[in-house]
Amino acid sequence: MKELDYFLALEAELESSFNYIEPDEQNFRCYGAKYASLLNAICTEFESSSKSLIKSQDSSKTIGNIGDIKGHLLQLFPKIEENQVEVERMGLFLKPFEGWSDGKLGWWSSYTELKHNRIENYHEANLENLLIAMSALLVITVYLSRFRDKERSLRTCSVFWMEGMSQRLVTSGKKLPDE
Repeated sequence: MKELDYFLALEAELESSFNYIEPDEQNFRCYGAKYASLLNAICTEFESSSKSLIKSQDSSKTIGNIGDIKGHLLQLFPKIEENQVEVERMGLFLKPFEGWSDGKLGWWSSYTELKHNRIENYHEANLENLLIAMSALLVITVYLSRFRDKERSLRTCSVFWMEGMSQRLVTSGKKLPDE
């Protein structure tokens, strides 16, 4: 699964930054050039993977921007907001889609602000936004595996874990909220 390969590559890049910036809530506001590059790559992959997931469920869907992605994902997977991802090293639980039906995703807004004015919004490329964006990408990657590929066995992730995965191995663990 190409999407998982790319997720794992992005996860490895993020994890390598932990040699310099400890993944701790006290460091959530740390930002820099590497984090800006990673946030851009993660969000680009999120958008691409989300479109693939939507098209796999209904090839007639027209998908232009994040508003279309939001509408289609919430229609196709009404419980996607319930997904929770653990950053294992921190024991931190994130719900990257929580409240999406009522508003915008903060990490996505940060990405678009950074994309449109990198100098003024450089601080948006911070550890917190990276962790939440990676969590969202993991949810979409697992949904692709389950709903598009009908696959329940994926390779190990080293930083992130969520329901629907066995401990430290994406496989036939508990059901996803939308199953």
